[in-house]
Amino acid sequence: MRNSILHIIQREFKRIGKSRPLVVLFTVIPIVVFTLICMVYSQELIYELPVAVLDEDHTEMSRTVTRYVDASPTLNVVKSLESISQVESEIASGEFHAVFYIPKGTESEVKTGKQGHVGLYINSGNMLIGKLVYRNGLMAINTLSAGITIKQIEAAGKGESFAKMMANPIPISSRSLYNGSYNYLQYLTPGMLTVLLQMIVMFAGCIAINSEIKKETFGELLKISNSNILKIIVGKMVPYIVLSTVVIVLIVSVLFPIFSIKINGNLLNVYVLIELLVIASLLLGFGLSTLFKEIMAIDLAFVYNSPAFIFSGFTFPVMGMPWFDQVYAHLIPYTAFLDGFLKLYQMGLPFESAFKEMSILLIFILAGFIVTAVGLMFRIKSYNKENLMSNMQIS
Repeated sequence: MRNSILHIIQREFKRIGKSRPLVVLFTVIPIVVFTLICMVYSQELIYELPVAVLDEDHTEMSRTVTRYVDASPTLNVVKSLESISQVESEIASGEFHAVFYIPKGTESEVKTGKQGHVGLYINSGNMLIGKLVYRNGLMAINTLSAGITIKQIEAAGKGESFAKMMANPIPISSRSLYNGSYNYLQYLTPGMLTVLLQMIVMFAGCIAINSEIKKETFGELLKISNSNILKIIVGKMVPYIVLSTVVIVLIVSVLFPIFSIKINGNLLNVYVLIELLVIASLLLGFGLSTLFKEIMAIDLAFVYNSPAFIFSGFTFPVMGMPWFDQVYAHLIPYTAFLDGFLKLYQMGLPFESAFKEMSILLIFILAGFIVTAVGLMFRIKSYNKENLMSNMQIS
């Protein structure tokens, strides 16, 4: 059995080397596409988002508001507007993302003890940018407001400590864990690379069995394996796992360090989890390859995998989705992988913390193996039947 499996492994490596689609999947896409994705987010954080100011007050306070906004590392005041009628049309032009509106009389209201108002018009077409502008704009205005309050209380003869306490009677002490700087490179890139890896492996699995039928080499495979389904599955799996491991090393040990993507947990634990995702995806691809013709199998793999990034909870929490979307999310191996991946890679939790997610991936592996085995059984029967009929016609 061992020699025949080794023969199938060697044979599969040669077949992969002669297949242009598989060569592209395991060389061009990982090297070129993965690198480009890392480069997109290489800046890590967004700086100097362009905003405008509409100052109708024209006072020292309104100029201070503008300075505070411009001093924020995320915001950059690039234009001054003349009237409120310009706001919507100017934002629609795309030159800037928001307008800070300082109405006439703002300074006089504050000086007489009334509450002043600053308006903020945001282009929320891009939610990420809209939230960044709102958060940092609010922070700048709140900082200025606290400073004004402290000065007013001090001017009334109260001490500095009392003034600070009155300006902020219940301070919040917060600490952002795991990705405290809200680094897009640290959060989005690993997810995008691993979901693409899953797609690459499943596409390769869809080609693996079908190519034997397409190139009329299935009989040769059956002869080498003595029609042993386990030998066929193991022999064909090993080369793809080896190539996928090379891609995993490229991601984790090359691209991550180059682009300063930090792994907070144990590197070996991360490798093990990604390997489980690879095996699950490969066997599911094998299953599709045994049940459908190549084009159909690849189309189904694409439909099955393409929404994985969305349904896994990376962009929107699974618990907030409708129940039928939640069901679909849990039918994709990437959903379980992502939960475990964030624990091991980003949170740095111990290996056992991801046992639940690994168990789910093992279920996907078992399901993929069963489907592949059943599909191969029917393929072998169909092939033998066709061979028998062909021989009868010849004789």
